[in-house]
Amino acid sequence: MNDAAGKYAIADGVGTSFFPKIFAEKLVNEFCLDETDNDCLYNEKTFQQWLAPPQEEWYKEVSQITKDLPDSKWHVTKTFLSGEPAGSTLVGLEMIPSEKPGMYRGVIIGDSCFFHIRNSKIFRSYLVKDSEAFDNFTESFASYADIFDYKPSYFNDTVEPGDILILGTDKISEWIFKHSEALPGKWRRCLRWLKNFSQGKYNLEDFVRNARNAVTGIELVNDDVGLIVMSF
Repeated sequence: MNDAAGKYAIADGVGTSFFPKIFAEKLVNEFCLDETDNDCLYNEKTFQQWLAPPQEEWYKEVSQITKDLPDSKWHVTKTFLSGEPAGSTLVGLEMIPSEKPGMYRGVIIGDSCFFHIRNSKIFRSYLVKDSEAFDNFTESFASYADIFDYKPSYFNDTVEPGDILILGTDKISEWIFKHSEALPGKWRRCLRWLKNFSQGKYNLEDFVRNARNAVTGIELVNDDVGLIVMSF
């Protein structure tokens, strides 16, 4: 998160790829912390230009890691030399403060999700639309420019007082969808937890612990969780 610049992002490394955590971190840092704008990311013809710096940084860091490995880890070095890439989803959100009412734009690839909640309902969601759709997504950014060249999708809208914006990795997003599809009481409790989290009443670890205890009977799968919630 970069509150001063109004930039927010989450990324989820593809577990079967090569050093995905490092690549996910590079993507988030490029989106939120780089002082240059992200404009070229919002164009299918130029997004690879935006990807180039995090790809180069991933390669440099992983190259050093594999170089320093002991001989007993030769298979890791061999995998790197074979050109095995890292993969990662990404959701990036930018607030545009010059616009009134508040306006945002965003970019997304893979099964990490963006939610826009209005009047206690899911007003917008990208890219996934319901809890059953998560197994259908394989797209991600790759740490090499010439490997599985999937293109990101884009979204934009305005916010009103009372709205909630959510960025979540796949399992927490599936959990949110399941609550929205359940009885109204379970959805209200889910919204209350999300609002409390956005207001800093508890941290991510406490939020995940409560969700995994399945208080509503809808269990959060034991997997990595990235979550950003903003209330307006």
